[in-house]
Amino acid sequence: STAANRAVNLPEFANIAYDDLISINVPAVDWRKPLNRGKELLNKGEPQQALKLFTESLRQNSTQAQTHFLMGRALDELKRTDKAVEHYAKALKLDPQHFPSHNELGVVLDRQGKFDQAIDHFRKAAAADPTSAFAHNNWGKTLMNLGKIDQAIAHFRKAQKIDPADAMARICLEKALRKQGANR
Repeated sequence: STAANRAVNLPEFANIAYDDLISINVPAVDWRKPLNRGKELLNKGEPQQALKLFTESLRQNSTQAQTHFLMGRALDELKRTDKAVEHYAKALKLDPQHFPSHNELGVVLDRQGKFDQAIDHFRKAAAADPTSAFAHNNWGKTLMNLGKIDQAIAHFRKAQKIDPADAMARICLEKALRKQGANR
């Protein structure tokens, strides 16, 4: 059972005592161990250590969008933006509907001043996960950068409608409304 497309059914009537069963190895999913540990380290603010584990996970299985996405996040936190973009793009090649990759790639493109490309990724992120306020909030921020206040307000309101507890959407909406009032 070393292939990812195989399953093993262990019968409950195996002729072995429970205490004699030491472990069951499943090589087809070994890539998940470094991925999960790397994710923990990334969430603890240790992107350099996480990067090593994501590299190991990709060495074992390079076909997982989630691994490329997390590698991109770690690289972005380490200010290695070009490499981060490469991994977000690889994730999207593997899974064109991968919401987190669209959203994070949009954020990076917005920082780079590539607003139209960023909006394209936020649009795809919102389509991939209509229940996420993040894409609309980020989309609104990019529209603000373009000076499209009315459109930005619509996206901040959409983010707030999706998640009324989202403080960032509320703050962004308030800023946009003040800016809109100052421009009239």
